[in-house]
Parts: sequence; structure tokens; C-alpha cells
Amino acid sequence: MGWADAIDTCTAMGGDLAIAKSLLEHQFIWGVFKESNHTSGGVWVGCTIRNGQDKWVDHRGTECKYFNWYWAEPNEGYLDENCIEMRRQYYGQWNNIQCLHDNSVVCQHSAIQPITPRHSATQPIAPAMECLRANANGRFAPKM
Repeated sequence: MGWADAIDTCTAMGGDLAIAKSLLEHQFIWGVFKESNHTSGGVWVGCTIRNGQDKWVDHRGTECKYFNWYWAEPNEGYLDENCIEMRRQYYGQWNNIQCLHDNSVVCQHSAIQPITPRHSATQPIAPAMECLRANANGRFAPKM
């Protein structure tokens, strides 16, 4: 699925396309993808560069500040390589690629946990992630 469809899929599931903000998060997302045994060439990263701009942003426009580029990336090997994938053949390092390319998806969901019974506030805990790929019917199912 393309990058925009990946955004829509994660949003429909109540989450966001995963974005690594550190090496540890990158390794976690890559591990989720590898353990899923999906056969696509890579998994989308939630950052894009919009035409006419010079910075990578998420779909809401917030600047992405962590990158794990493969040695020759980013480049313009093909026209309009405005999205990022963790590429299998680069062992998870990042490649800029056309946004319509077919890749797997890792969605990030914020988990909420109550602080104490006497407070109504909640506190976020570690995000949950899962790797999804459409089956022949176009439906998504997490790895069981």
C-alpha cells in the first residue's frame, strides 16, 4: 500500500503511522516489521517531504528530527521520492522512495492508563505497534 493509504489505515484504526524519534524506536519498529514475516521490500516511516519544501514532516506538518538514512540516501534516483521507507535490503536503514510504492505498515497507538482512582486524568504509557498488510480481500489483520 502507498504512504497516503498507510496514513488513512492507521488513522482508521485510531493510531498513526509509526515514526522513529530515536535509534531505540527505530530498532523497535524494524523489529515489529521483521517479526511479522511480511514479504514486502520495506515498511513506511511516517515522514514525507512536501513539494517545494526542504524539510521532512509527518502528515500533520510536524518536523521529523530523527533519521537513519542508508549511506547514499536521501537521493532523487527517481522523480518525486517524497516518502521514507525502512528498506529490507538496507537492513532497516532508510530510503526515500515514491509515495505510491507498495510497502507494509506499522501503526502506532497511544495506550492510556489511569494514574490513580481519585484522579480522572490519564497518563500515556509506551505506544503499542503492529505490522499490517492487506490480504487478497483488501482487509488488514495483525499478526496473530
